[in-house]
Amino acid sequence: MSDSSTPQLAIRQVSTTPTRKRPGKCRTIHLLLRLLNIAAPDDLESPRYPRPTTLLERQLDRKLEEYDEWNTRLFNDLTLVGDDDPSFVRHNPKMERLPDEPMYHPAFEKAKTECQQIIRNITKRLQADEDTQLSASLRLRLDYAYRIFQSDQKYVGFLGQTGQGKSTLLGVLLGNTDLTVKSSCGESVTRLPLVYSQSRGSADTAKYEAELEMCNPRTCRDSIRTHVDNVLASLEKYDQGLHTDNQDQGDHSREILKGLFSDRPEFASDAALDEYLRSGSKEGNIYDELSQWVEERRRHVRDTTSRCFHAPTPTELMTTLAPFADLESFTPESKWPFNASSLVAKIHIFAELRLRLTFGDFPGLGDINKDRETKTRRQIEQCNVVVIVEDVNRACSSQFLDECLKEQYRRRPHQKVIVVLTKSEKDFDVNNRLNLAFDAAELEQLEYLKLRKEEISRQKQALHFRQYEKRQRLTYEAKWIELAEKEIFVRERSGRSEKKLKERYTTISNGGELSIFSVSAADYEKNLKGYSQMDDEPPLSAKATGIPDLMYELAKIPHEQVQDDMVQFFETTFPELLSSVELACTAPSMDVKPKIKYDFEDVVEAFKSQVDDSLRTLEEAEIIPFHSRVREFIPGWGQSAHILCAKWQDWHPASVRAFLAKRGSHRTRKVGTASWNEELLGIAQEDLDPAFWHLERRIRPWAVRLRATICGKVDAFIEQLRDEVSDLNSAAFVENVKKKRSSLINSFAFIEESIRKFLRQVNGQATNDGHGDFFSSAMTDIYQQAQKTTRKPYKDSAMQIFEDGVCATGGPFDAIPEGIEEAWRDHRTKVLDKAMAHFGLVIHEIQRGYNKLANKHEKKQPEVSQVRKDLVQMVRDARKKCDGEILGWLLEAGLDPNLGKRRKV
Repeated sequence: MSDSSTPQLAIRQVSTTPTRKRPGKCRTIHLLLRLLNIAAPDDLESPRYPRPTTLLERQLDRKLEEYDEWNTRLFNDLTLVGDDDPSFVRHNPKMERLPDEPMYHPAFEKAKTECQQIIRNITKRLQADEDTQLSASLRLRLDYAYRIFQSDQKYVGFLGQTGQGKSTLLGVLLGNTDLTVKSSCGESVTRLPLVYSQSRGSADTAKYEAELEMCNPRTCRDSIRTHVDNVLASLEKYDQGLHTDNQDQGDHSREILKGLFSDRPEFASDAALDEYLRSGSKEGNIYDELSQWVEERRRHVRDTTSRCFHAPTPTELMTTLAPFADLESFTPESKWPFNASSLVAKIHIFAELRLRLTFGDFPGLGDINKDRETKTRRQIEQCNVVVIVEDVNRACSSQFLDECLKEQYRRRPHQKVIVVLTKSEKDFDVNNRLNLAFDAAELEQLEYLKLRKEEISRQKQALHFRQYEKRQRLTYEAKWIELAEKEIFVRERSGRSEKKLKERYTTISNGGELSIFSVSAADYEKNLKGYSQMDDEPPLSAKATGIPDLMYELAKIPHEQVQDDMVQFFETTFPELLSSVELACTAPSMDVKPKIKYDFEDVVEAFKSQVDDSLRTLEEAEIIPFHSRVREFIPGWGQSAHILCAKWQDWHPASVRAFLAKRGSHRTRKVGTASWNEELLGIAQEDLDPAFWHLERRIRPWAVRLRATICGKVDAFIEQLRDEVSDLNSAAFVENVKKKRSSLINSFAFIEESIRKFLRQVNGQATNDGHGDFFSSAMTDIYQQAQKTTRKPYKDSAMQIFEDGVCATGGPFDAIPEGIEEAWRDHRTKVLDKAMAHFGLVIHEIQRGYNKLANKHEKKQPEVSQVRKDLVQMVRDARKKCDGEILGWLLEAGLDPNLGKRRKV
């Protein structure tokens, strides 16, 4: 011990008892004098160390009390391990704060669960019946009613560079980390878009589902050409004795081709593949041959796979999906003798999620594999919210983040943008406070923690090395002090980074606001799994990880849609379903064909003709003028392309040759991407983006007119049908038809949103440099012609051919309006077919009721079966619940179904 005259921090007496020490007499006197605003006498001893924030001191003292209590309990019972360990803690995500909206009220969940349970009970009772005709007639209606809660979920896409923690972050947001794939080595493990939505299955389906979406033929063809060109470019450099960064891209493409054609001898080894590509490129037919082979594989996967998978656990589901998502190394024991992942556009997974949102885990932008970036950009166009993920340590100087924010603001202003800074728990030096912006309270806390650590160090030095229990207690106290320091540094860095990013974004967006969150998904995951406070290094607290705040922000997105769905379900869908079940069960189905007095086929054709005419009106008024405007832009694009070609003409011949050989897209692991196509398309984007926005705004007035027309025709149809059956005992039938009015109208309600999504998607295909996109596909032949020139000097000759091809009439810029026109024709047909399919289903149900009503007066009906009686009773009970407890729960949650909006509570 030092001399008593030397000022120093007093050493606390180490105690192993759980009793709490009372504050010293001098400290109490100081507090009283401070409250009375009286100066303390000079001879009164000062407090041992600066006063900390009360909450911080209490938290640390509470940890010591818990430690003493655990020691006592563990000493008396050595069998306390795992969850029985009193020091073991696990975070409960259900305790986190949620928005004050009806959908997050417990009563709302009760009402939703009860409605779904009624549908499950009816489905279960129906399956026990041998009347397959009754089961078939009601099953589609039951499935539709059950899935209304999962319809058109808001789409939140996660994008970022490879290795920034997108999948780890998404795993904790989903509430199931086994559904995502993670890597700790910085390599890309998300090879294609993985989309997650709320479970849509009923009681008889597996808990986890997945669907495959295959790439279209044009995308596969362009992808193969790109990989072949990458390999040939790397071989050319190798033959010249040059080892450049082209080798990375060529090696990657070589592995893709070997996996896709692994069953062919030409791709059995690197040497065989190189020889095949060299000889094939000379003959000139290699692209057509490979395109034919890849189309055969695409059709084989499509025809031999159900493209819908079910599994009881997430691990089994991801194991089943591994060959399609390239989640594991390709092995000969796989279902196909080749790697099928290159042929899949996306995988859609359905499971129970924490939030009613659709989440997208996309491959990293800037990936050396252009296939992955193409698939990512096509998904981004469909998102309602885009979450940009970046490492917090480089966010303030991230060029990638700047470019993403600029592109989002310029090209997709309708999308909400959230920036998430990951790995907030890493790379700290608590001893370095240079250039850090702590406030006064944080500085006081840090000073207190520093002095308290020094005091612990002195106490440990004063203890004998055999005083293990006391030394262990001091070590435990130091561990939590270090965690408290870390959380203060986390808050400071997060606040500093968020402030800088918001200032930068204000400049980009002319005053726009940006939502930024700093998170630690890894530490939050540790909190979810649980840890022992006695033995383990404690992670950041769940609140300090930032995940609860991000969850709160995401939870605000879907509430309006979910509440509207519930109101629609309670007011329309559910009563209509119960009426359909009751009507179908009042009498058995008849095989005798009645004398039809009303032609329902004419009704379907009349509505189809009306919708088709409305789509043609939209086409003539908006789509065709839009195509004309796009064609007017082409001459200006050509002039700007001349300027770009002149710039590239000054490049070194080796660089020109590399870009021509690789179809204008130069990608390496270090550089990321540089593309001539993207620069050429940047010219078109400035004109096309505003034109598409204007066209999308014009869809709304047309959709309002279409709905008004449909409503009028539906009302006329119901009135006419009521008059037709007026001479029959048709009260139940007429009531059922009236309840189907909303279903008839809603058969066409999706058309507006479908056209909006189509315009966003086709805008991406028209202005992006991806496989299968309009401009990039048309540029392929131009690059090939320029590369094969034999005139000297090579660079001047090749660039002249390239410039003439790009700017010529009928060139790649003309492919943009042609591609838009073709895509619109296909989409118009699909929209009409989908609308009439649903409309026809509802009309078929009405027709069955009409036929049954007509048969009732022509032939004596047999006795109603027991299952039909049971279903009728279940319908009556369900109606009582709807008018009673279900309505009460909705009112308790603050949702008034009769008004269709939130009540003021």
